[in-house]
Amino acid sequence: MPANAPVLTTGQVTEKLNISRATLSKLVDTSVLHSEKSGATTLFIEDEVTELASRRPVAMPPRLGALVCRMGRPSHDGDRQIGWNETWPEEAKIEAVRGWWKVAWPDQLVGEALVAVVAGWVVGVWQIGQEPPERNDAGRVRFRLHPATPAQTDYFARRTLSLPAGPAALPIGVPFRGET
Repeated sequence: MPANAPVLTTGQVTEKLNISRATLSKLVDTSVLHSEKSGATTLFIEDEVTELASRRPVAMPPRLGALVCRMGRPSHDGDRQIGWNETWPEEAKIEAVRGWWKVAWPDQLVGEALVAVVAGWVVGVWQIGQEPPERNDAGRVRFRLHPATPAQTDYFARRTLSLPAGPAALPIGVPFRGET
């Protein structure tokens, strides 16, 4: 934590971001927010919290299509990382976000954005590639990801998404054209 940086306590952060302590814990576990213990008190850098609080929501329904993937706490699955950690190198983030997602009609998501979120905050945006998705025996898919288009980045990056309860991977703003 930078010396002399203004700090906030856990209670102040949950109030400023309008989140629960459990959600705050997820933001810390994924390194979206950084904290430091000072005795029994957990402190947060005020500027980081202010930046998160300033992110504007994505309008719903969105004008651009996307597959929104809710990212969990970081962990390992064999030799690959899953979940999210803001400190991972870009390649590890991409590998984690590719995941194995349960998605109906994955071919209709080609060219759309893949948006990674942690507790509603957008942490990454990529474009789903033209290559056919990989499929596993459980009916889940992995997409090839490419850098997001400028329009996708402008629309989704550094925003928040209010999502209904539901699946870990949720298509939004995608006009489905029937089963493929």
